[in-house]
Amino acid sequence: MTPRSAARAAFVMYTIALTTATHWPGVTIDGPVPRPDVWVHVGAFGVWSALLVLTGWIGAPTARSAGIGIVIGIAWAAMDELTQPIFNRQADWADWFADVGGVILGSLAGTALARTHARRGE
Repeated sequence: MTPRSAARAAFVMYTIALTTATHWPGVTIDGPVPRPDVWVHVGAFGVWSALLVLTGWIGAPTARSAGIGIVIGIAWAAMDELTQPIFNRQADWADWFADVGGVILGSLAGTALARTHARRGE
């Protein structure tokens, strides 16, 4: 299995897991800081975006593909938040802004990682 194939498989599985987790009724996240769920959103959508870039589905790792990944991720995060009330969850602007932050960080990190691997010939 090539690294790109592995990234694609991981992205699909992660998308299913993330969507299930964000739509599961009654899930709460407790932690040592106020609104720990916001930090979880940053990390979760950061990983999702990095995997999206690493799939190669949006092109070679360039600033353009990072931008495309950010746009797709912001749209995905909005859809994720907007569909939560269907499952007795609450759509939350703070969660969406955290998702967007994670999307930006993840897209940039995924692009940097993919470019590093491309330069090394991996």
